[in-house]
Amino acid sequence: RVERALPDYEIGDEIGRGGWGVVLHARHRQLGRDVAVKELPTAFAADPGVQHRFVSEARLLATLDHPHIVPIYDYVEREGVCLLVMELLSGGTVLDRLTTAGVSADAACGIVLATCSALHHAHGKGILHRDVKPENLLFTGGGTLKVSDFGIAKVVGGAVSMATRTGEVLGTPAYMAPEQALGRELTPATDVYAAATVLYELLSGRLPFVDDGNAIALLYRHVHEDPVALREAAPGVPDAVSTTVMRALARDPADRYESAEDFGVALADAAGGVWGPGWVQRGGVDVMASGRIRERISQPLAPPPPEEPASAPTTEASGFAGTPRAKTPAPPTVIERSVISHEEGGRGALEASPDELVPVRDLVPADTPPSMTAVAPPEPAAPAAPPEAAAPVPAPEATAPAPTPAAARPPAAARPPARRSRRTPLLIALGVVGVLVGGGVGAVVAGGGSSSKTPTRTTAAPKATAPKVVATVPIGERVDHVGTGRQGVWASDIAGRALARIDPSNNSVTHVALENGPHSVAVTDNAVWATLSGGLVKVEPQSGGNGFKVTPVPVDESLTEVAVGEGWVWATVLSGGLLVRVDPATGTTVAKIPVGASPDSVVAGEGAVWVANRTTPGTVTRVDPTTNGVVATIPVGANPDQLAIGAGSIWSANSGDGSVARIDPKTNKVVATIQIGPGASSIIVGQGAAWVVQPESAVVSRIEPATNRVTAKVQVSGRPESIAVNADGVWVADTSSGNVIRIRE
Repeated sequence: RVERALPDYEIGDEIGRGGWGVVLHARHRQLGRDVAVKELPTAFAADPGVQHRFVSEARLLATLDHPHIVPIYDYVEREGVCLLVMELLSGGTVLDRLTTAGVSADAACGIVLATCSALHHAHGKGILHRDVKPENLLFTGGGTLKVSDFGIAKVVGGAVSMATRTGEVLGTPAYMAPEQALGRELTPATDVYAAATVLYELLSGRLPFVDDGNAIALLYRHVHEDPVALREAAPGVPDAVSTTVMRALARDPADRYESAEDFGVALADAAGGVWGPGWVQRGGVDVMASGRIRERISQPLAPPPPEEPASAPTTEASGFAGTPRAKTPAPPTVIERSVISHEEGGRGALEASPDELVPVRDLVPADTPPSMTAVAPPEPAAPAAPPEAAAPVPAPEATAPAPTPAAARPPAAARPPARRSRRTPLLIALGVVGVLVGGGVGAVVAGGGSSSKTPTRTTAAPKATAPKVVATVPIGERVDHVGTGRQGVWASDIAGRALARIDPSNNSVTHVALENGPHSVAVTDNAVWATLSGGLVKVEPQSGGNGFKVTPVPVDESLTEVAVGEGWVWATVLSGGLLVRVDPATGTTVAKIPVGASPDSVVAGEGAVWVANRTTPGTVTRVDPTTNGVVATIPVGANPDQLAIGAGSIWSANSGDGSVARIDPKTNKVVATIQIGPGASSIIVGQGAAWVVQPESAVVSRIEPATNRVTAKVQVSGRPESIAVNADGVWVADTSSGNVIRIRE
């Protein structure tokens, strides 16, 4: 299959294997260039949601151009195969170097300084790594460090840390930040934590937390405990460097360095102050940084003055009493080898199926007490319905910071003796993951349980009409999209290969079987349109309530999103940069319109068709439906995911920078930019407000159009990724649980 997908390459042997896929050696037939080809796990590559994320993220990853990032030459999504063609590196990994020759302290700092430079570049484009670890830090044959696998964890696992329904977590526990383990919002500080963990390990030869062979206990400590101080784990490491590393390992992201560049600058200052000018060069790691990091290493600090000894000073050369001369910086300590076990263990991500995965937080009720005695995962339980009167999370300005809960430690007697690898992305038995939240690290969750240890919050009293979760409607194993119209509320059941119609009067569900799993849904007055493999499908109700008529509409393109308006059906082709125009009466494709790179969401109204281009910086393309011509390209923000029309405006939810851009269709200009938070990815306008979804934090925000202010936030469960609205409420598709969540004011 790989050979068919890459006919221009000679495919060679397997050269690597990990939780995110298999790596093959290949050579371009015409160029003669050797490359590495990463193939995503087969079970994931066949999943439509993974395919969609893969194409979207691959385009973004290909824009990364930095001397410390492994470049992406090409990508292919074809016949259930997802491939990335990358630079082939022959110098091994940081893990190889640590476990064989050892790493000096200055080399360790240089490695992480280069890593910080790469991370800062990617963060500037809205891309988080999510899986920084020694295996993903590679060397070229000439010794240049490069960071690999940017965003692959998101492509495979989605926006939040995931688990199987039977209770196994997907991730690399040894380097996972507390907020990542708990499925909360991820920021650049999440990658800072992982980079600091790598540096701690390089400097000390051990992980920041006691490793007793139990991966669950390790995750528990990341969330609930402070790490062993680096000066205790490695007394030879200078205090300035130790202090810098420990701040980057703070449990609360707000207490860490805000950006990878900030961490890099602090590390460069600490190392330069200890080892003096030229410390980077002496460490043997080429650091090709820019900005403030480059300034620090280009003009390193002078070594500190010598300490006054308690006894009479002597000259180093003669031993006679006299004036001491300045000491040269002490040579950095070399960590001979890592003391961490590296054997494989646990069930790897290659064996997982995306249908098994749900957010970790959904499987870990906040009121579950710590239990370290379970070894086998528990039987899956039906998801609990949210409380009828679940309170909204208040707007940011109304919430005071929660105090850090006291650390707790799992009972030692319950730790299983069997060792697991801390390194490969693990699927960890959730029978003991309940300690993560049960030990005290909690948040106010409107839709999913309560905790007796939830920190006290100071909140503004909600209005009497504050939005709240009123129902959770099971659809199937996986729901990807939701839409509303005169034909009711419809959701795409990918796993069940069906469209599901929800009756708002009683929340009952009727399924309409299809040949393939649908993705995007558009509901009109007399039909429902959905994208699926091979084109579109049109679903029409039969007279007298006698079922539905299903009509396939072949389109010779791989469609992404669909919309109906201005008299036509419109669908985007993400990989081809096209907008397809379809006659709703005949199902005939009448036009294919080039609209720019990575077209994703599409809406029609206000006399035009509007297409979001998922690039950085992102744009919205305006198409004239009478001429099929592009009349405007409007910059909106990083990675616009979804568009909506309402309140006389076009609205764009930009996941790359967490903003919503409001466009005036009369001027084609952005008239307001509203900051929502990381991952703002889906938006709808209705019931007098704009509603925005943040999948990573499972929050739905309400924007008041009159003021462009966030007036309420509703916490929901799972991983919400699509939203719709009608007179009966706001409807949110939870892709992880297969439910549609209903919100009302």
